[in-house]
Amino acid sequence: MYNFIVCDDNKIVLNNVVDVINDVCSKCDIDKDITLFSDYNDEFMNYVNNNMVSSIYILDIETPSNSGIDVAKYIRKKDYNSIIIFLTSHEEFAFEIIRERLNIFTFISKFNNYKVNLSATIKECINYITPTKYVHFKDFNKEYSINLNSILYIMKVGRKTSIVTDTNSYDVYLSLVYFENNLPSYFVKSHRACIVNSKRIEEIKNKCITFDNGYIIDLVSSKYKKDLSCLK
Repeated sequence: MYNFIVCDDNKIVLNNVVDVINDVCSKCDIDKDITLFSDYNDEFMNYVNNNMVSSIYILDIETPSNSGIDVAKYIRKKDYNSIIIFLTSHEEFAFEIIRERLNIFTFISKFNNYKVNLSATIKECINYITPTKYVHFKDFNKEYSINLNSILYIMKVGRKTSIVTDTNSYDVYLSLVYFENNLPSYFVKSHRACIVNSKRIEEIKNKCITFDNGYIIDLVSSKYKKDLSCLK
C-alpha cells in the first residue's frame, strides 16, 4: 500500500493530482491510499503528527495558513523517510528549497506540463520505494540475474529468445513459455512471439507499443490487443 498525502488550495489542481496518482497506480497494479487537504491548517498538522506510515507528500508551497517549505521542515523533524514532492507555481523558491536541505525528491512547476512531469515523478518514487526484484535463470551454464523493472519486452527470434532492457539485450535459448511461467503477471503477451512489461507501457496505438523510455515496437497482434488495451 502506497500512502499519498496531497495539499493544494487549487481544487482543479488537487483533482488533477488525484487523477495522475490513480492512473499511475492502476498501470503499476499497486494499492494506494490518498488523503487530500486544501490548506496547511490544524487538520493537516494533526494528520502529519499522527501519521506513522512512510508516505509520498505532494505539497503546494503557498496556502492561506502556512508555507509549504515550513511544513516540509516540520515533516522532516519527525520523519526523514517519507518522500516530499513540491508542486507549485512559485518557481522563485527553488533555490530556497535546495538551501534548506530538506531532502526533497523533486520540484515541479505548475507552468510546465505538470501532469506529465508528476506522472513520471510518481513512477520514479514507486521504483525508489519498491524493493528491486530480479529474474534469475541459467542458460548453457551461464547464470543471469536481470532487474524486472528494467525489462521492456521478451521476444522469440528464431531459435533464441531475446530479453530487451533499457540498456542491454540478452539472447538465450530458453523458450518464451519459460518466461511466461516464471515472470510476474504484469508481463503479458502482445504477440504470439512477444511478452511485454505492462508496467513500462506508455501508449498503445495501432500495432505499436511505446514504452515509458520512448522505445517503440510494432509487435501487437489483434489476438492480444484487447487485453493490452485494458492495461492503458
